[in-house]
Amino acid sequence: KRVINFTAGPSTIPMPVLQRIQEEFLDFQGIGASIIEISHRTPQFEALLAENVALITELLELPPNYKVLFAAGGGVLQMAMAPMNLIALKPARKALFVDTGIFTGRAIQEAAKYGTSVVVASGKESGFTRIPEVDTDSLDEDASYLHIATNNTVHATMWKEFPKLNGLPLVGDSTSEILSRKIDVAPFGMIFAGFQKNLGTVGLSLVVVREELLGHAVKETPRWMDCQVVAETDSMPSATNAFALCVCNLVLKWLKEQGGVAALE
Repeated sequence: KRVINFTAGPSTIPMPVLQRIQEEFLDFQGIGASIIEISHRTPQFEALLAENVALITELLELPPNYKVLFAAGGGVLQMAMAPMNLIALKPARKALFVDTGIFTGRAIQEAAKYGTSVVVASGKESGFTRIPEVDTDSLDEDASYLHIATNNTVHATMWKEFPKLNGLPLVGDSTSEILSRKIDVAPFGMIFAGFQKNLGTVGLSLVVVREELLGHAVKETPRWMDCQVVAETDSMPSATNAFALCVCNLVLKWLKEQGGVAALE
């Protein structure tokens, strides 16, 4: 009997994917070893990683000026990685936020460690049951980016239309809904999502970032969390989570077989 998990944390993985994992766990692609035993520098693993990038690019319909990265940790770690890489885009080191609940609340605290966090709109008065209106014409020109959570599972709210900004990068935390609906990526400077909801298993995050935003990390940024370093090393500045990337590969293939994002939506 299958139990379908609708609670916080990891989500249900399609049965065909689980079966494929089971079949290949002892012998990955006939090489005589498990995916968790082989080097991340083997041709088989490098090919899998490249295929993941191609599938993400296709499924999200990414323009050519975006980089697909697989970064350490989950969405909560990316709440720190985003300001580490983007808050220094402007000398003021200022990050703007639309506060829609628990996840943006955590991101606000993380950004404040590297600069100034400014809440430009909040749903607190409604108990975070509504997405607040944002006056985009009055946003601080000295700010480096505007951060939103595109979907808020705890409070059951979702952005149907994203803020239209004049050049200010938009950062989207899309952990809970990545690849479940078609979105226009163009307004976003960065989108991040933990694997555990729609991409496979806990352990890594997807980061999609515009190339022009690379190379601005604050000096305190660890090597593994510098987006430029992650991009230059094809998401492998050191040994990575091979199992999580393998599961992600199978999930992405399954998503494509179903007809892609539009069919799933």
